[in-house]
Amino acid sequence: MEIKFTNVFISQDLSKYQPVLANKDIPKWYQNTEPYVDNDEEYLTIKRCIPVLDIISSGYLLLLPCDILVERIESIPRLTVHGDFDPRFEPMSHSLDQAKEYPRAKKYPFLKWMNPWGIKTSDGYSCLFITPVHRDLPFKILEAVVDTDRFTEPINFPFILDDNFEGIIPAGTPIAQVIPIKRESFSMSIGGIEEFELAKKQNQDMSKYKNSGYKKLFWSRKEYS
Repeated sequence: MEIKFTNVFISQDLSKYQPVLANKDIPKWYQNTEPYVDNDEEYLTIKRCIPVLDIISSGYLLLLPCDILVERIESIPRLTVHGDFDPRFEPMSHSLDQAKEYPRAKKYPFLKWMNPWGIKTSDGYSCLFITPVHRDLPFKILEAVVDTDRFTEPINFPFILDDNFEGIIPAGTPIAQVIPIKRESFSMSIGGIEEFELAKKQNQDMSKYKNSGYKKLFWSRKEYS
């Protein structure tokens, strides 16, 4: 399967800030975390949690291509391109009335990251857009799913800025994590005693492998390139 990113702002060189593999931009805090507490192999840290690493490294990251200056005027943020760069990257806004009941909505319009990248996926695949996970970012985008096998225009990202944040959001900051997903139909059911017994057996099987049972018995490698 393929995902293609195309710069539609052809007048602006974005070679330094092309989309990157999430597994090539692991957060520094995670890299610096030791796998065990006090070198005790019985006491694991989050570094040894495969599901956490899976989500951190899933998909692709869209990067902010320029520094953005955040100032506040009577507590209302004003965001502008900092330095000599294409003004089309200056964040825009959505009326508060469009989602005024949204959790964490402010008393001013939603801000919006301007994204220069059109995205095209293979037939039958959409993209899940989320705030880059497990990162210390001063904003949260409004997550969404887009059928990028059909709609290939750049997708901009409304976001909520943290209260009282001021300063520079630097170029290269991940602004959205893009995870391709296959469109399939699902039907829900509620399990019974059989599933309970299966889970019990799985736990027993995992115990044979100390702290690596999940990885050895159940985990599947996810590949992005």
